[in-house]
Amino acid sequence: DEIKKMWTKSKTPVVIVGEEIIREDASKYLEEFLSKSKVKFVTTLTGKSVVSEKSKNYCGVFMGKSSTK
Repeated sequence: DEIKKMWTKSKTPVVIVGEEIIREDASKYLEEFLSKSKVKFVTTLTGKSVVSEKSKNYCGVFMGKSSTK
């Protein structure tokens, strides 16, 4: 419920995609969610292979404090 509240309040939600998606075998569900919601997303360095970087909503690799945007 807390995540749903935060998501609803957010002006510009962004999804951070990591390797956990592969471990949990959830790639198909994530792709569907990203496609339907049209939300912007970034990947972690180890999560780069999870989703297509060709998506217009792909914003790059998130590297914590090293990220510039």
